[in-house]
This record gives sequence, C-alpha cells and structure tokens, in this order.
Amino acid sequence: MHASATLLSSALLKGLLSKLLSGNVNFINSLILTKEMGIKITETKSDDNLNYTNLLSVEFISEKEKKYFAGTVFGSNELRIVKIDEYLLEVKPEGNLLFYSNIDKPGMLAAVGKILSEANINIAGLSLGRLEAGKKALSIVNVDNQIDEATLQKISLIDGVTNVYSVRI
Repeated sequence: MHASATLLSSALLKGLLSKLLSGNVNFINSLILTKEMGIKITETKSDDNLNYTNLLSVEFISEKEKKYFAGTVFGSNELRIVKIDEYLLEVKPEGNLLFYSNIDKPGMLAAVGKILSEANINIAGLSLGRLEAGKKALSIVNVDNQIDEATLQKISLIDGVTNVYSVRI
C-alpha cells in the first residue's frame, strides 16, 4: 500500500477495532490485529469520480451484510460523509449522531423531532437521503447531547422507522 493509504487504513482500523476490542488498539498494531482477525484490506485508487476532487470510500463486507461509506473534504477542512450504502447525503461527522431508516413520507422527521424535543435534545444538523420518493429513506441527525436508550427505544417504536442507533464521534 502507498504510505498515505496505509496511514488512512490504520486510522480507520484503529477507530473500528477500538470499538470492537477491549485491548489497546493504536495506529501501529491496528493492521496486525486486523490480519490476526482474518480481515482483508484491499486498496483501490481511481480517477473515475467526477463529482468530487477527492473521495475516500470504505466498504465493509461480512458474511451477513455489506456497508459502504464515502467521504470528502470541502474547502480546506470541512469533512463530510457524502454517501452511505446507496444513499447520497451530506453529513458532518462530529459529535452525537442519530441514524435511522424510515419510510419516505410526511411526518416522519416531525415524529422523531418531537421525541428528541421531549428528551430535551436539540437538533444541530440534519441530512436525508432517499432512493425514490415514497420508498425507503436514511436520516441522520446531528444532536447536541448523547441520546439515551429510552429515547432511542421510543424512536424505534414510530411506525415506519427502523434501524435506530446513535453514534458519538
């Protein structure tokens, strides 16, 4: 791997493995731990992307599922996630994030917002991605506070909302 690609891979793996393993994970041992776990890393460079000057994409493939993430930098330091799986969106990857899938219909965001409001959780940003009007959508909400399990449970009980989880970056 190219030196900058190795650094990016190490940083990504350090973040991922730090959440999965209880031991000390750092930039140096992340690649070794990954190999020991049987995880394969493949790097591909391409100039085919016409939408972004620089785009970093990561695809996780397991026996159960496949996940795809792509990100870029706007200006000199504005990081953004611009694609998750097949959904195009624009997410500022920082702080507390709420992720959920929903049916793309009026009132879904209002129902989630009401529950967040009742929990005294302020919305700081929002990104929506859909494939087709009226079908499935992906919503990502930047919030000011970490979301407790009870609030996540209430959101998951909304008719048409699935795959509810929070992430702290």
